[in-house]
Amino acid sequence: MEPGEVADFLAECELIRAHVPAIAARTERREDYISSRLDNIIDAARRAQEMGGGVVIW
Repeated sequence: MEPGEVADFLAECELIRAHVPAIAARTERREDYISSRLDNIIDAARRAQEMGGGVVIW
């Protein structure tokens, strides 16, 4: 995503965080597993935002 889209992406990540229990139940993954992966994504996006960069997720 482009640098100007990172703030919206971070807001979407917070929406996902609010639903981690439901996601865990449907995917049969532990909540802490999902939360830790989401934390990694958020941390990377915040670093990119601080540097004025974008984010690539594959």
